[in-house]
Amino acid sequence: MIEKIPLKITTEPRRRVRIAKAAIRHGEDVYTGWRHSDILSHMRYIGLERLSCSGAEQGFVDEDGFFYERYMSAKIAGRCGQITSIKHGTLMSEELWDNDGKPNDAGKPFNPRGY
Repeated sequence: MIEKIPLKITTEPRRRVRIAKAAIRHGEDVYTGWRHSDILSHMRYIGLERLSCSGAEQGFVDEDGFFYERYMSAKIAGRCGQITSIKHGTLMSEELWDNDGKPNDAGKPFNPRGY
């Protein structure tokens, strides 16, 4: 299910949070879901044209609805044990959940260098 939530950003480091959903920031709105591609499809369906990289920012939201870009999201997910390594330099939703939102089990210590 795709949701639209208000934009919440913080410049302060937040501790003890987990990444909750994939997100796309569009102006002051944030659209959330399990996959960025699903969010983009929904945005197109509701009348927003497919957005270029300059028109929207892909990232993730934490449990409290704060938006983070992909790189910071990877750091957060690593610190709380949601992922074991950063495989693509940034976080991908497939590293966190299956298509139904079921968490992928990390099971290993986080390695910020990806190996």
